[in-house]
Amino acid sequence: MYATTTVYEIKHYRVNGTQRFSKMQVRKILGMRQKSTLINNVKALKQAGLKFSNSFTWEDIYELLALTLYVNIKRGDTVTFTRKMYAIIRQSGIENVKTVLSSFGIDLDQQFEEIKNDFNRKQTFN
Repeated sequence: MYATTTVYEIKHYRVNGTQRFSKMQVRKILGMRQKSTLINNVKALKQAGLKFSNSFTWEDIYELLALTLYVNIKRGDTVTFTRKMYAIIRQSGIENVKTVLSSFGIDLDQQFEEIKNDFNRKQTFN
């Protein structure tokens, strides 16, 4: 006699009124194809002094988006636009990150709102 088990992936849920997301859902929201990208980004943000758990909030996604945008400014630049350099800039505050991004014409808040609205729109139709 064999027992069968059904596994369900919990994509997002609420804890004390705060919406939480699984790693897989965060990867989908941010368009990350590789698991290692999210893992390496979280490590870099931890080096910058931020705290993360196994589930993510919108604030965590905001930080991950900022890092993703920073690293993607000039792909292939192995000196300036790296996770390590981002961690150094982020330690001095998110405003410094926004300044660097805006100097390249990237509005972090606008990008974040677009992602959040897109997610909410998709949830409405599911």
